[in-house]
Amino acid sequence: MIQLGLRTLLADVPEFLKGSSVGLLAHAASVAVIDDKIHHAANVIQNHLDLNLVRLFAPEHGLYGIAQAGENVADSVDASTHLPVISLYGERRAPEKEHLQDLDVLLVDLQDVGVRCYTYLSTVKACLQVCAETKTKLVLLDRPNSLGRNVFGEGVEKGFESFVGVHDVPFVHGLTLGELATHIARDLSIEDTLEVIAVKNWSGELWSETTLPWIPPSPNLPTFQSALCYPATVFFEGTNISEGRGTEFPFEQIGAPWLDGKRLAESLNARDLSGIHFEDARFTPTRSKHKGTSVEGVRLRLTSETFDPLETAFVLLQEIYRQNPQWLEWLFTKDGRAFTDLLHGSSKLRQKVTQT
Repeated sequence: MIQLGLRTLLADVPEFLKGSSVGLLAHAASVAVIDDKIHHAANVIQNHLDLNLVRLFAPEHGLYGIAQAGENVADSVDASTHLPVISLYGERRAPEKEHLQDLDVLLVDLQDVGVRCYTYLSTVKACLQVCAETKTKLVLLDRPNSLGRNVFGEGVEKGFESFVGVHDVPFVHGLTLGELATHIARDLSIEDTLEVIAVKNWSGELWSETTLPWIPPSPNLPTFQSALCYPATVFFEGTNISEGRGTEFPFEQIGAPWLDGKRLAESLNARDLSGIHFEDARFTPTRSKHKGTSVEGVRLRLTSETFDPLETAFVLLQEIYRQNPQWLEWLFTKDGRAFTDLLHGSSKLRQKVTQT
């Protein structure tokens, strides 16, 4: 049975942690199943006799995954533990030194999804850097990579670094957050700052092949199916096409008012991609792009959990561009960079689409 880093910590607290003042960086999926009940990490750590939890930290989406993508989260007080919650996705993207001065250790328990642009990796890197400056130990409680050991795509090219591309690893990287943090600490020569409590008995299988419950790590990944589709459809965040936010199937469907769903599905299926079938779809987003507007597009139906998300992303964008070159728009950041390029780590995907 897979044993999360959190469960290992609770079962056998290392001597250097006993009696220490600790902070905890956590989110909605930071949970453990104890006696067949799901418990949040903040509660079980606060109740542990050997641990002195004094402060909480929250990444994008907040401590309980309520905030939407890109939405700033304010500092608060947790209603359950009555501890202060310092937001790392609002006016700051890293802890301030004063937040760590009275801590001996910063615990990190975050469920990642195995895709480079998912921002928890960026938050962990920022925490590592500040912890190194304040001589605070960062102990990462590791969890499985929900997409297993699958690897797709390339690294981040120079000039395309951003909060959605903070480390030069493949787009779908096949690593746990603890393994990624180890790479970062080594690259920054701050190995002594980091300690990883590894996930046990995980041999690289997909989340669906484990017995672990799926707790959404962010609001728009409500199911493992949405997480599987995410590395293929996340690139639509950089376009004027809905990626399904505000619908029952976020990241499993894409659409826009000017798309012909039936025509698009037929052309995509004619490409005969391995492991995936496309259905024409109609939906009305309740938030984000095209809110309150009926749109047409396609829904992704995976016939194999090992489909190629990067190939799928390219073919989707290519067929849309072929059919609607006058309607497809790329979205740009305030500093003039195409957001799709930042997600991809280079301009190659967008250039390949527009050159065909």
